[in-house]
Amino acid sequence: MTQVLEMLLLPPSIIIIFMLLGMLFFFCKKGLSFFFIFTGTMFLYLASIPLVSNYLLQNLESYPAVDLSKVDQHNARAIVILGGGHYPDAPEYNSDTVSQGTLVRIRYGAWLHRHTGLPILLTGGTVGTAKVSEARLMQQVLDEEFQIRNTWTEGKSSNTLENAIFSQKILNKKGIQKIYLVTHAWHMDRSIESFQQTGLEIIPAPTGYTTSSYLTKGIHSFIPRSSALFDTNKA
Repeated sequence: MTQVLEMLLLPPSIIIIFMLLGMLFFFCKKGLSFFFIFTGTMFLYLASIPLVSNYLLQNLESYPAVDLSKVDQHNARAIVILGGGHYPDAPEYNSDTVSQGTLVRIRYGAWLHRHTGLPILLTGGTVGTAKVSEARLMQQVLDEEFQIRNTWTEGKSSNTLENAIFSQKILNKKGIQKIYLVTHAWHMDRSIESFQQTGLEIIPAPTGYTTSSYLTKGIHSFIPRSSALFDTNKA
């Protein structure tokens, strides 16, 4: 139910609902109809251009990348990687696997592991139509494609707060209090807030920053793109 409400209240669904209301009022209240249709159209345009989507995401990316020169000062004892969705029934793999977003986090977590030697905890439960937990899918990718084994998994959580609660229980049993937390840069604020509630000490290890290309500069930043709408939805 929560996911349905989320899909309805976030763009583009909420914008389409606005425009449909305008169409319903067309024959009885033309002024109100024009307001809904015009407002919906403007919001759809703004939500679909890189100028807006990049601004929204970059304002959420408040933590810098990890400074490897200060690793010894950090004193972290583990790397926690948050799941970011799965790719169901992937025909090329003949099974479920991780989503593109999760793969970005795994890659950076593996890179951080090779530079620190720290153990990895993967957290993410069984969501939607997934046959196995995100954590298990992440573990499979790390094992088979990055040759990183002996990772820990937490596969019961269904949201960021549960990621934090269930991960803390595993880490507490291993005597670990301070961790690197790996997730997307735009997702880090919410993630840190959740993990700090459990008493863990967090060193942000964000990845997947919103960077610029020629498609997000100049006149291109005002041209609607489906990718920009997707980024606005994330923000």
